[in-house]
Amino acid sequence: MDGITIGIPSYNEEGNITNLLKSIISSNINGILVKEVIISDDSTDSTPQLVEDFIKQNRLQNITVYHHGIRRGTAAAWSEIFNKASGIIIILFDADVIIDRNCISELAGSLAKNELVGLCATNQIPIDARGISGKACSFIMEWLRSLRQKELSKYTVMGRALGIRTDVAKTLQIPEEVIAVDLYLQYSVMKMQLNVMYNDKAKVYFKPPTNLLEFSSQVIRARNGHKQVTNLPVELNLEPSWRSLLGSILSSVRSKPVCAAAAATSLLSVPYFSRKLEDTNDAKWDTSKSTKSIDYDEFISKQNMENNT
Repeated sequence: MDGITIGIPSYNEEGNITNLLKSIISSNINGILVKEVIISDDSTDSTPQLVEDFIKQNRLQNITVYHHGIRRGTAAAWSEIFNKASGIIIILFDADVIIDRNCISELAGSLAKNELVGLCATNQIPIDARGISGKACSFIMEWLRSLRQKELSKYTVMGRALGIRTDVAKTLQIPEEVIAVDLYLQYSVMKMQLNVMYNDKAKVYFKPPTNLLEFSSQVIRARNGHKQVTNLPVELNLEPSWRSLLGSILSSVRSKPVCAAAAATSLLSVPYFSRKLEDTNDAKWDTSKSTKSIDYDEFISKQNMENNT
């Protein structure tokens, strides 16, 4: 396989950007050449300097930062990465995730093995899921995983991590006002008569919100983003079947009953917290604060203990 590009959109990610870079360079890439890591950055904090420091300490890594003095949003960052990429596959990671050691090779392998696959989605796992909102997020991700394993739907692709063929990505220009850039990408790839797949072994880890205000913001933003994309002039129906929806919900309730109760309570609180939120229908939303700053060393220690048991 020719080399791949790893792309990272970032906005004020000083609490986690080096964690992600550490997890990238410690990955099991199984002979895959990572030609470059491209970071499209709009930060006003120390994120660019932290990346520059990381580059100096890891001179063998081909990492490039494109820093912008204004906030442009995720769509513009993805488009920049698509335009700059020279690898045959682009793997996108949000800057506030940590990736499983096999995630890169799983994504690259899924796209390389089948020329009819244009986009590959990942299994996204919450860690340190504390409090009612954290448990609610844990239930929702369990439900989404169950649904993704059953059928392709509008919930298959999520923007925290995904892989896309570069030749496909370079034909796309995502409008900057699009909120659900992941769903827009899925629609676009399927309109090209290419397949979208889900790889349960391609795992990424993220920290869920620890308060109901930020949980509500994520729920409302996702709802508004899906509504925006589905109102575009497309002919694809990605609504999941009622059978799959019911089956995945029941399966998740049996698996995580306490988290299911937390999810019900949290979702009922969304209308109240919606009155305290602004710009939830804007692509440049207020980012969550409690989802940042994963303790990387603690996370790796727990992963090693789990792998050894």
